[in-house]
Amino acid sequence: MAMSNAYHAMTKSLQMGSFDWAESPNSNGSFSQLDGKPEAHGKSRTSDLTASWLQRGFPQCPPVSQWRDEDGVSEDNLDLLAEDMMESNSRNYNGTQSSMGSSYPEPVDVFDMGDRTGPGLYHEGQLIRVAETSEGFAEQDLDCLTKQLEVDKLLGRGSYAVVAMIPSSPVAQENKGKSAQPDASPFSSVHLDDSEEAPATPWLLARSMPNALLSERRLRLVGDMFHQMCEAVHYCHERGISHRDLKPENFIVEDRRVVEAGPSGEWDSRVVVKLTDFGLATVKDRCDDFNCGSKPYMAFECRHNMAQTYDPKQADVWSLGIVLLNLLFHRSPFKEPSVDHCSSFSAFSYKPIQYLTEAFDGLTESAAQFLCGNVFCDVSKGHARRISARSFGEGVLVGDLAAGPVARIEPAAGWTSHLGANYTLGLGADGAKHNGLFSQVTSVQITFTVLSVIVALLALEQIVYRRKKGVLPGPKWTIPVIGKFADSLRPSLEKYQEGWNSGALSAASVFNIFIVISSSTEFTRKILNSPTYAEPCLVASAKKVLSHDNWVFLNGKTHVDYRKGLNSLFTSRALGIYLQIQESIYKQHFAKWIAEDNSTARPFMMQLRDLNMDTSLRVFCGNYIPEHGAKEISEHYWLITVALELVNFPFAFPGTKVYKAIQARKMAMKWFEFTAAESKKRMAAGEEVTCLCDAWVRAMLDARENRENEDLRDDQRKVLHRDFSDREIGMVLLSFLFASQDAMSSGLTYLFQHLADHPEVLRKVREEQYTLRNNDVESPLTIDLVEKMEYTRAAVRESLRMKPPVIMVPYMTHKPFPISEDYTVPKGAMIIPSFWNSLHDPEAYPQPDEFRPERWLEGAQSPAQMHPKNYLVFGSGPHNCIGKEYALQHLVAVMGTASILLDWKHEVTPLSEKVMVIATIFPQDGARLSFAKRSPPALGATPEEAARA
Repeated sequence: MAMSNAYHAMTKSLQMGSFDWAESPNSNGSFSQLDGKPEAHGKSRTSDLTASWLQRGFPQCPPVSQWRDEDGVSEDNLDLLAEDMMESNSRNYNGTQSSMGSSYPEPVDVFDMGDRTGPGLYHEGQLIRVAETSEGFAEQDLDCLTKQLEVDKLLGRGSYAVVAMIPSSPVAQENKGKSAQPDASPFSSVHLDDSEEAPATPWLLARSMPNALLSERRLRLVGDMFHQMCEAVHYCHERGISHRDLKPENFIVEDRRVVEAGPSGEWDSRVVVKLTDFGLATVKDRCDDFNCGSKPYMAFECRHNMAQTYDPKQADVWSLGIVLLNLLFHRSPFKEPSVDHCSSFSAFSYKPIQYLTEAFDGLTESAAQFLCGNVFCDVSKGHARRISARSFGEGVLVGDLAAGPVARIEPAAGWTSHLGANYTLGLGADGAKHNGLFSQVTSVQITFTVLSVIVALLALEQIVYRRKKGVLPGPKWTIPVIGKFADSLRPSLEKYQEGWNSGALSAASVFNIFIVISSSTEFTRKILNSPTYAEPCLVASAKKVLSHDNWVFLNGKTHVDYRKGLNSLFTSRALGIYLQIQESIYKQHFAKWIAEDNSTARPFMMQLRDLNMDTSLRVFCGNYIPEHGAKEISEHYWLITVALELVNFPFAFPGTKVYKAIQARKMAMKWFEFTAAESKKRMAAGEEVTCLCDAWVRAMLDARENRENEDLRDDQRKVLHRDFSDREIGMVLLSFLFASQDAMSSGLTYLFQHLADHPEVLRKVREEQYTLRNNDVESPLTIDLVEKMEYTRAAVRESLRMKPPVIMVPYMTHKPFPISEDYTVPKGAMIIPSFWNSLHDPEAYPQPDEFRPERWLEGAQSPAQMHPKNYLVFGSGPHNCIGKEYALQHLVAVMGTASILLDWKHEVTPLSEKVMVIATIFPQDGARLSFAKRSPPALGATPEEAARA
């Protein structure tokens, strides 16, 4: 049953603790209705009954059902009843006495008003700033409920969520109203934070000083406030009401600590919290309207329709947990409880206890366990149930505070054990003195000691760098701590070329990782072929992103065995199976490109990437991954690409590229492991091979059962005899996708650009295609046909030479590496073989900056053919590209098919030849292309004539 607007108004100011009604009047002493109806004047026939209820206090107020049955109040008169209650209450606030019977103090003028921040359900937000610190808050304007409160003097206009005004301390009164900010300003506000992972997060205490974040006084105040919050929610729940929008903005804090003096002359220290805004409240036991409330505080089951309905009372408890974290740490743990839309929640859902203890410094593991087991647990499947609101308020986190009067709480109470070391830090100098910490040491001495240690460490860093660098060219000194990290902000080929051209070996440092870079063919090949000294690490963050147990990081016999088993996946017979999948995907994307607006050229890098992604996923995984899964992988896999830049922030902190890439890898691995499991079922049933994963599983079955398989040698059978797990197969698929997706996307982008910029080369490619296909543009691709495309293959090889997709592959030394007569690379250094200079060596490739495919067709005595060691596009040694034949076949097939089905133009810009360096390279302008459908050859035309048309 939906509650009436009148009931919204009546429950708007349910007060915790004492539970009395408290609203504020309009200028005429009456109250506005929440739904925008005209104000009603005059008293209804139920006013005496209402006044009686108010005098007795809210706990004695009957629930709605009793108002109807026992007192004869019909649903039509609920609005009048609400107005009577609020009118009666307004008399308490219009007089000089509060509902407590004491006068409100003069407000303190410490705020400046700012711009409006946007409307809410019952309020409009406004930006205000603390005058002394300029710290920004978003304040709720409750003008539609209350007008011209005494706080108008404080804020200068309207009436806001500072319903109970800031109390004046004795000091403020003695100074005759001069600006003074109390220790805990009692109003609801939203702290403005621009960080990506921590959006504007609400908190209840306006003043926050770092050294007092978890102080004794503040913990006692928080404990008392949160206990009242839980009691109010429990009170609602007992009467069948669920709030569904619990958040700090909807709690109003009245600070009565200095409102009146008690009988003994001491000031009353009570802080009263009130619950407001019942606009989304419900009396239903189960709700089916999801996404109800504010996302940072919304329960997981309310954000995701995992079941047909959810329990709103349990959802309220989740929200209380988020409110508690805001009270303690002034921020929310995540911006919304969604793995798809919030990387912080994704990290939380993976390891909740670890996430909370790491995200909130001072929250101990026992406290995090309590929250995760009783509050932030998944109740959508019915296997768990959250703690009640009252039990939460009296539970392990606030038990010591709720057990007795606040004034009796000692510093060593239960809060200390749950909040850890930060509690002692929060006590400041007094706490240190009490614990005997630095009791005989002055602050000057501490500062001097700390600075001395820092200077000594920085000096040691420079000494170690100079010693490791030795005779190598490179910067004489390294930038403290970060080294050349700043280069990653704008990586460029020109900067890398400066290092390559400085010598065959050069040195650098990033985050104290010592780096040796090789630019000559000799040293590059030596690194690639020395597994006893160095192993691939790709980049510093690669093992975090791709997982440390990925097969690409294996070395020695284990790695060799893996390659033996995988080699069977790239035989001519296997490549022929994949061609059928590839050609259909090519034509789908070509049709899509033609159908789009091609009146002007536009960046086409991402469309070419999508073609590669679709091709790779279907070649590797077939149709095991559904369309939505393939789309999910495609959308998130780019995060892995950008996280594997050579120079990048190496730590997986939430919000960083590395952290996002790890989440993308976990998502992709779920689909790859699913593919492996389903493939095993199909192959065990004897069905046909349709993809690379099928071919691998079939090879394992044939090896174990000693069945005939012409693609398997004896040594491969021995390797494939064991059953590779779903995760192992998934890891291989992940690495294949990484290698093929990024490298082939780069290669394909430059191929389209190069052929458009060299129309004579494109004409020769077309002529070869028409000749081999007998002018039939619909003739299917076969492995024999692709192998005959000699000129097309030469064009592909030349494009890859001019713009190699991968310009370097980082390795890590696991023992001192004597790479030359006068230099030994130290253990633990990153050593990077680069390929650019080898592929642009004028001795091997005369006029190396010219695009000339003919150099590959000039016979065995041509410079290119006489220097095969320079062609390092696919690497060398035990870790060379295992799928190079598939890569070449794919690029040749794409360009051959595109040349006879499409016409395209390249819009040359000043950035076309500038290189964007990520894990691979791309044109900085994104390759601005436009496409049109190419007409088939005229009847009777020769291949040469068809190519020139």
